[in-house]
Amino acid sequence: MNARQRVPPTLCLILLALLASLGCTGLRAGARGGLPEAVNPPAQGGLAPTPRDLPPEAERIDDAIQASRALFELGRQHYQTGDMAEARADFDRAVERLAAFPSGARGDARLADAYADLLSEIQEIETSSYQSGTGLAPASELPPLEDLGEIVPEITPEQAAQERELVETAAVTTDPPVIFNDKVLAWLDLYRGRMHDRFQEGLTRSGRYVEMIRRIFREEGLPEDLAYIAHVESAYKTTAYSRARAKGVWQFIAGTGTRYGLRRDWWIDERSDPDLATRAAAAYLKDLYAMFGDWYLAMAAYNAGEWKIQRAMDRTGLRDFWGLASTSQLRLETKNYVPAILAAIVISKNPEKFGFSSEKERAVVYDAVAIDSATDLRVISRLSGTSVDDLKRLNPSLARLQTPPNYPDFQIHLPSGSGEAFATAFTQLPRGERIPWKSHTVSKGETLASLSHRYGVAVARIRDANGLGPREALRAGRTLEIPTFVAPRAEGHGDLAAAAKPRGAKTVGSRLVHQVHKGDTLASIARRYRTTVSALQSWNKLSTDAALRSGDRLVIYYGRDGEQPTGVAAGATAAGDPAVRGTTQAKTAQVTYRVQRGDTLFKIAHELSTSVSKLCRVNNLAAGSPLIPGMLLFVER
Repeated sequence: MNARQRVPPTLCLILLALLASLGCTGLRAGARGGLPEAVNPPAQGGLAPTPRDLPPEAERIDDAIQASRALFELGRQHYQTGDMAEARADFDRAVERLAAFPSGARGDARLADAYADLLSEIQEIETSSYQSGTGLAPASELPPLEDLGEIVPEITPEQAAQERELVETAAVTTDPPVIFNDKVLAWLDLYRGRMHDRFQEGLTRSGRYVEMIRRIFREEGLPEDLAYIAHVESAYKTTAYSRARAKGVWQFIAGTGTRYGLRRDWWIDERSDPDLATRAAAAYLKDLYAMFGDWYLAMAAYNAGEWKIQRAMDRTGLRDFWGLASTSQLRLETKNYVPAILAAIVISKNPEKFGFSSEKERAVVYDAVAIDSATDLRVISRLSGTSVDDLKRLNPSLARLQTPPNYPDFQIHLPSGSGEAFATAFTQLPRGERIPWKSHTVSKGETLASLSHRYGVAVARIRDANGLGPREALRAGRTLEIPTFVAPRAEGHGDLAAAAKPRGAKTVGSRLVHQVHKGDTLASIARRYRTTVSALQSWNKLSTDAALRSGDRLVIYYGRDGEQPTGVAAGATAAGDPAVRGTTQAKTAQVTYRVQRGDTLFKIAHELSTSVSKLCRVNNLAAGSPLIPGMLLFVER
């Protein structure tokens, strides 16, 4: 689509009104571009169908989603009590419960949404829980892009004249051409001034990937200087992860990454692969240029999303970036984004002229070898004579200590010069030795389900590994081979379980103070601390239309729904309170109960002299939520 082939605004309004009348409230589009994702509308009248109205397949999907959520909650409870190994096994099972359908987790719209949400929540927990990342990847870092929405660049006429004179003497040629207006000159002044050191860090780091990016853009027919967009997006960090859940050097959100061929699941996130993500970014930028016919608008759309730029153009009648940037139709982040990139291009083409060092890190080079089946990284390390840490550094897209299953053309990156010897050794390695296995002798009463729970391996994988039929029962004394593909930790990251134990645990009623960060909402904070928006408003004397600001501090009583622990004044805030690290005795006594096989919420409530509604409220459960043996429940008495 080019810039002239647009849907008329009147027709857009009619379509939006029609969608609203049908109850379609689930059209979603995220930052970092991406088309809106359609969500199935509810039944007529806005009410979800009851289970008996659902066809058998829909019931199975509902059951799978509920069971997956229950396993996820069990994993979150294990994480909160510091049992990281159990938490990881629970998260694995939650993912595999959705992936067990013959068509996979993406074969149905609701399954796909539940699968994407589950992965995001698990990733969020792992990212925030370990200082060293997930136990495999390095710690995530906020990209420089996060600051663009808070900077208002200013420049005096005298400063602008100095910057313009410097540009003229630098004699930099760029493609696309750079317009040196006051916005661009102000960013040049910022980079050379208070942002000098941070810009230098990105400039030095660019040596790892910038020539690769320029080569790919050249092959794809793009202006090569667009490679420096990555400086503003991520400062060339594969570990960059924004609050909007955009990831990697090119900061793709999940939906746009998937649209441009980047695989993202429990095993791998190709948004972190610099080469693959660069190919995807090139394709996206080409599409944006075809849509708008202007590189400045294409860059703005890469930041804000193509439909936001198109709407701004339709509302204002303006057809250039600088005109749109002078209106209220664009966010400050997007207004800053394009001039920040243009200034980064100019400096990167002649850094010494602008007061920067031209020394860069060495380019990342490697040998790529195809792996035709899932293989443990420690096996690859042994065969290639390479450390696991080096493998992690060269393969930042891997989320676990093994290459992904069901990915026959996956290429492992190895230190340059080691690929040929590894390929020879790998072809001679029996397939059964590519992933660690554990022998287990079946005891009386054991089932595939209990073994799945014990080892954190899906039932289907145990069946496949041992040639068991779908209805074949286990016999006591039989020896099974268990593919224990989920490794507990990688070298160099220490004992994660021990490190997380004291600080990770929270009890119902614990008094906490949360400092608001950019992107936080009352709803997201309430989910994180297992409470409600109304409770947060009550505890902190917030009106219903109050806006949160970065740096605000909110008092929270973990796991409570508006009840206030004894002795704490309503609306107490963290300001001036010396006891913010302590906890307050809850008004009612709390105990914990571990779910046993055959338990129901009604049975537990009856035996512990409480009510089902209290159990659901305290544990953030729906009344029909399935209970998983081993799940830890908080009980108020």
